[in-house]
Amino acid sequence: MSYLYSKGKRVFGDIIGEDDSDGDTIIDFGEDRIDLQTNGSTRFKISGSNGAITFNEAYTFPAADGDLDQVLVTDGSGELIWAGMPPASAEVVMAHLSSDFTFTTTATDEFQTVPFNSVLKDSFPSAAFNTETNLFTAPAEGYYEISVQLYHRNMNNIDQYQTRISSSCSWAEANGAIAFYQYKPNEHSTISTHMHQLSRIAHLSGSDTVGITFRTIKTGADEGSSIHSGKHLSYFTVRKL
Repeated sequence: MSYLYSKGKRVFGDIIGEDDSDGDTIIDFGEDRIDLQTNGSTRFKISGSNGAITFNEAYTFPAADGDLDQVLVTDGSGELIWAGMPPASAEVVMAHLSSDFTFTTTATDEFQTVPFNSVLKDSFPSAAFNTETNLFTAPAEGYYEISVQLYHRNMNNIDQYQTRISSSCSWAEANGAIAFYQYKPNEHSTISTHMHQLSRIAHLSGSDTVGITFRTIKTGADEGSSIHSGKHLSYFTVRKL
């Protein structure tokens, strides 16, 4: 049994419908189903036996609820099924140096930002690393794992070198550092090398920035030491947890 609305308002028991002049809208009480059809196509179908709902004859919702934290996924053949929550895709930035960074200062204890200016990978929804400022900007509030490795060469016999993870976050300590590593090469020759490594989990608010700074604890200028640009030797990574 079906009702065809040809024109104007029609009342059939508790069913009221009003069609356009084309008369192409149908409610069809078929065998074990109820259809809503427009322009010759079934747009909405309810199964009489299990109550499953189908849209556009393209996909059918399950008739029963899923388990806690399950989500609906398609099987690619017209059925939506309950499945476990898929793992979140990794959001990570991996940056490195396009060339060696020679550390040249003009003042005592001067900070310089390590110029990580080449992005190897940035899987955040919008680009999170700026190669002009050499800074990572947190796209959203959350916890982030921040890691850096620097291959330091040609160190001079000075008081101290420092590598810092620096940030604009409100709780960053002196000089904006949220973690730092101190190294004193007093007993090393000028051709000595050292690998600086830092890792920190930090809470960042949206728009907080993070970068890597490097300085010499020394009176006056310092020249000659450098950070090697090898991708496997010097790199900066940020991963959202």
